[in-house]
This record gives sequence, C-alpha cells and structure tokens, in this order.
Amino acid sequence: MSLNTFTGGVDSQYDPNLNPTVVGALKLTTRENEHQDPNAEYLIKSPVVTVTNAQLLALNGTAVQVVAAPPTNTVGYTYIVDHVILHAPATTTGMTVNADNYLAIRYTNASGLVITEKVSCTGFLDQTTDQVRIIGPTLAAVDSASGGITPVAGAALVIQNTSAGSHEMTLGTGTLNVMVVYKQVPTAI
Repeated sequence: MSLNTFTGGVDSQYDPNLNPTVVGALKLTTRENEHQDPNAEYLIKSPVVTVTNAQLLALNGTAVQVVAAPPTNTVGYTYIVDHVILHAPATTTGMTVNADNYLAIRYTNASGLVITEKVSCTGFLDQTTDQVRIIGPTLAAVDSASGGITPVAGAALVIQNTSAGSHEMTLGTGTLNVMVVYKQVPTAI
C-alpha cells in the first residue's frame, strides 16, 4: 500500500523513484521515504478508501478502517487528523437515513474516541447526485480536565456512523469514498 506524503517547499528536480507531483507549494512523495526522520512532521494523504454499500448499511455497528495503524518501526506514534474528504458518488437510489445518522473518524474501532467533526448523512448520503463534504478535527471530545484529546498510540483510524440510537442506514445503492489527510506524531516528546 503506497501513501503520499506532503513535504514543504517545491522541488524542481524530478526523481523517478519517488514519483513526485508538485501541487502549489507542496511536493507529494511516497510514504516509504517518510520514516527516514521519525521526528520530521509531514502531512500524509491516505489512499482513497471506498466504503461499499453493504458497509454503509452496517456502519453504525461496524466501523471501516480508513488509515492503518502506524508502522511497527514507529512505536509510540499516533495520528492527528488535518481534514477528511468524503465523496458520495451519484447513485440511482439515495440511502434512507435517520435524523441521528452522522459520520465521523475515530481511533481504533466503533467505540474509539471521535477525533473529527461529525457530518450529517441527511442531505448527503440520501441524495442521488454527486456529493462532497470536508470535515476537520474536533475538540468536542476533549477531556475537560486536561483541555485536549488524549492520543491513542499505534491506533488505526476508522469511519463510523455515530448514531446515538444505534440506527443503521437502510436501502439505497450508495457508496462513499474517504480520503484522510493527517500527521503522524510521537505521543511523547
């Protein structure tokens, strides 16, 4: 699995082994080179993960992994989400959603800490036209005593329907494409 890494600055030299793509002031390189300096900060763009229709219909009870846990050579690291792009392609039949169906990114699994804003499925996954939403990190789940999110070292990132009433979406033929832009950072400095 190859992930892209954003590194600061524009490099005009082309290295066919890295396959860089210059976008504005950022250079994208492959993730394999990211871990040469574990203390360097990079924004990483995950590959697009497609949540299938069957997975969407069960997304409240079964979260879907969108970013694998940090590699084993980076023990003591966690992910900090910068933003998430959600794309629901046009479909013949929109999903039937409940008012409390929201999507969010969590650490680890369906019971992990929510670390992004939540986006309502109403007006999004119930549509038949192409839909895009961008969500950012949240501090809504902060520990009031510490004033911050307690990071989870070595945890994967998952997407879940966070319905408080355990309501699954029903019917519809929709799918969802998910791309996460994040940093991998140490849990101790």
